[in-house]
Amino acid sequence: MITETKYRTLIWLVIILAVFNVATLTTIFWNTRMRPSFPPNMPREEIQGFMFDSQLNFSTEQKNNIRDLEHAFRESSREIVAKMALNRDEMINELAKDLPSEEKLHELSIELGKYHSELKMQQLQFLKQLKQSCTPEQKVLFQKLLKNVFPTKPPRGYGEQHRRGQGKGYHKKMINN
Repeated sequence: MITETKYRTLIWLVIILAVFNVATLTTIFWNTRMRPSFPPNMPREEIQGFMFDSQLNFSTEQKNNIRDLEHAFRESSREIVAKMALNRDEMINELAKDLPSEEKLHELSIELGKYHSELKMQQLQFLKQLKQSCTPEQKVLFQKLLKNVFPTKPPRGYGEQHRRGQGKGYHKKMINN
């Protein structure tokens, strides 16, 4: 028979496990669905559409000029993105075959790289034209905003090697050097 002390202990254990489960599920939900896909210090409106408008305080003339630049960029980039989607679809179809052709996959990969490069060049051209529309004061802030929007360091975990078991103070040697 279960004594009163064991009964209370089991109830508290169930409560603690329930809290852990809720915390785990909340964390999983947040990381998969709710986490923003843009830098945390940047409001969503600035990433979409008129990205830097509220931060740089553009004049009406600057806004009109940038709106035209952005429209042209979106039109040209839309074509490239569509080509990239078709290319990826071809890659998937080739991979789905019983004997996918290495040569065909290599060609598709090179073609996708060219599209990606072309898209990046258009993006850089757009940003260059956007910078030309800025005043000298705005250019300084523009540079800071670019670093927030396009981080230069890879996300944590990419390219990092976890050297567990190195032993003999390997990590201490690295810190001291």
